[in-house]
Amino acid sequence: MAGNGVAYIDNLPSELLALIFKFIHDDIKSSRSEKRFEAGLSRSPAVKDFDLSEDEDAEDDDDSDLDSDLDLDVNKFLASQQGIVFSASFPSEFPHSVAGVCPGWEAILSLSPAYWTRVVLPISHATSLEKTRQYLTWSRDLPIDIFILREWENKDYDKVTERELVRSFISFLRPYMRRCRSLHLEVKFNSCLPPLYKIVPNHAPLLKALDIHCAVDDPEAVLLDLTEEENEEGEED
Repeated sequence: MAGNGVAYIDNLPSELLALIFKFIHDDIKSSRSEKRFEAGLSRSPAVKDFDLSEDEDAEDDDDSDLDSDLDLDVNKFLASQQGIVFSASFPSEFPHSVAGVCPGWEAILSLSPAYWTRVVLPISHATSLEKTRQYLTWSRDLPIDIFILREWENKDYDKVTERELVRSFISFLRPYMRRCRSLHLEVKFNSCLPPLYKIVPNHAPLLKALDIHCAVDDPEAVLLDLTEEENEEGEED
C-alpha cells in the first residue's frame, strides 16, 4: 500500500470485494426470519408409514403430535413471510443497494446467482422490466421468490394504472414461473388482480407459497372476472 497505508475502497481487489459481499449475504440469510422462511419453503410434506398391526389409539396420538408440529411450523413461516415481504419493499435491500454504488460492484455481484433469487417488482411505471430481466438472467436456473408490491407512499394510486401494471408484470414473469418457489402479490384494489389461473400457470412445479393481499375489496372485481370469462369464451368460439 502506498504512502500512509490507506487503501481506498475504489482500489480494493475484486476478490476482496466479492468476499465482503458474501459476508453481507450470509449475514442476511442467517437472520431468524430468513431461516424460517427458507425452512418453510424447503419443507417436504411429512409422510407417515402406517402399520395396521399398531394400536389405533397410538396412531391417533402420533397424528395429533404431527398436526401440532405442522401448525407450529406454518405459523412460524407465515410470521417470517410478513417480515420478508416488508423488507423486500425497501429499495435498499441487498444486493440492489450495493449494486447501485458503481458498475464495477454490480459486475462482481452479477457473478453470484444466489444474490439475485429475490425478484422485486414495485407496482410503478419506474420499474424497469429490462433490468429485472437482467437480474433473472444472473440468477441462472436457481429457484426464485417473486414480489409484486404496491408502493405504500404513493397516495395517488390509480386503479386502472395499477391493474395494467400488475397484468403486465404477470405476463412478463410467465416464462420464469417454472423456477418460482414463492409468489407474493400485494395490491391496493382487488379488482386489479388477474384471475388466479393467470397468476399461477400450470407450469410452476416448484411453487410452495402463494401470498396475495389487497387493501380495498371493491365489488368491481366480480364484474371484471365475469367480463374476462365472457371475452375468453367468445375468442374460443
